[in-house]
Amino acid sequence: MNAITILLTTHTRLENAKTILETLRNQRLKPTLFLWDNSETDWDCGTVDWRIRSTPNTKVAGRWWMIAQAESDYVLSIDDDLCPTDDRMTAKIADFLDGNPDSLIGPEGVLLKKCGEHRYSQGTHLIAGTVRETTQVDVVKGRLVAFTRRLLRKAGIAHWRVAEPPSTDDLQVNTLFAKKVIPGLFYQSLRELPTGEESLWRYPDHFRLRDEFVTKAGL
Repeated sequence: MNAITILLTTHTRLENAKTILETLRNQRLKPTLFLWDNSETDWDCGTVDWRIRSTPNTKVAGRWWMIAQAESDYVLSIDDDLCPTDDRMTAKIADFLDGNPDSLIGPEGVLLKKCGEHRYSQGTHLIAGTVRETTQVDVVKGRLVAFTRRLLRKAGIAHWRVAEPPSTDDLQVNTLFAKKVIPGLFYQSLRELPTGEESLWRYPDHFRLRDEFVTKAGL
């Protein structure tokens, strides 16, 4: 059994997905690879351990059910617009979670505004790959999140009906963790891949929905 399972969610960015999967296959600590495939095109994803092709497009909801089926010590969910550049990333993540087993980690997060109606949208947003030192945050963004698998079972996440619209599913996961961290291991170790109008953050109500969720959930 591999120490870490990585789940990639993709829809229309198939070239991005191919690039990410190939990069993950070349990690020194080999991950188990899951693919949640919302695409409408028959494409060659190469070798993965488990692939689910979903019709219609379920966006990001299915990834939490799928990743909850992992048997590894650690799990990681990644979007199809962010690619590791460090072939030791999986090993570094496993090492960090070994010492911080109750943490939710990722490269990108938010220090929420202390009060008001726009605590998320007007908070301090920390961009992937730019945080040098390990930093505790209020929210780890869902583009890449990693944590200890046993916490999935404890939370019953395999049985969730993840909130729609998809703009808040990662915030729902954040509510399970008291400690959210951007480790320094992600500094300058990721690159952005091409995106377009399909990006969830471009949806008209994206930030309003996230502001509302943060207030309701008491994050």
